[in-house]
Amino acid sequence: MRGSRLLVLAVAIGLLLSACSEAGDSLGSSTTTSGEAARIAALERQLRTAEGELDELTSNVEELEGELAELATERDGLEQEVEASREREANLTDERDWWLSEFERVTVELGQLRELATLPPEAAAAVTVLRRYFQAVSAADYTTAVALYGGDYDDMIGSNPTVDPSDHVALFRDACAYQLQCQLRIGRILPGQYTAPSQFEFHLELRTPEGNIFTLEGCCGDDSGQVVRLFRFTVADDGNGLRVMTRPVYMP
Repeated sequence: MRGSRLLVLAVAIGLLLSACSEAGDSLGSSTTTSGEAARIAALERQLRTAEGELDELTSNVEELEGELAELATERDGLEQEVEASREREANLTDERDWWLSEFERVTVELGQLRELATLPPEAAAAVTVLRRYFQAVSAADYTTAVALYGGDYDDMIGSNPTVDPSDHVALFRDACAYQLQCQLRIGRILPGQYTAPSQFEFHLELRTPEGNIFTLEGCCGDDSGQVVRLFRFTVADDGNGLRVMTRPVYMP
């Protein structure tokens, strides 16, 4: 728009100059009238006004060209930053993939070592509590299950809103009916991390009532396809003796 206006002004100034020249020629002749003199004066005023606008527009154009140059410099800087960010992202992706591969390798090695490890003698009391807990849950003895459970009830309360949150026995009953896999029994018990005598971690191989190994695949939005065969359970002393801190396996 500014460029078009500059062009129009330039043309107008040219026409005014031509008109002034013609008027000047007329003024120099002996037949010049007062009307022609007034016309020449008006043309000169228009010319000065047009020249002033042209100077202002030229200044504006120069200012805009300066701003455009600054923006171009900023754009080039941002493009360099974007390129550096992409390179950094690629490096981080490679680093992440390497750590994931290392994690998988260590996980496999840890699983192999766990298969060969034996439960230490100091874990015997925790194992006893764990077995009693599973027996009570699978037998629907929820009073005993609650007495042996030391974990939180948040998930059970959220999944069973019609049950009194303070009635833990009822929460266990409804959760076992609708969300938890309470029919499972302990197959093998593999050791995890211990901070004896207050906390013990176990990895359990669970079995169905038919005796089959229980596995879980793609639970709770996980679409990795990973099959879970060992389930981590923690037994800890919460001040009232050893109790199981992990609820039964959840499967929607």
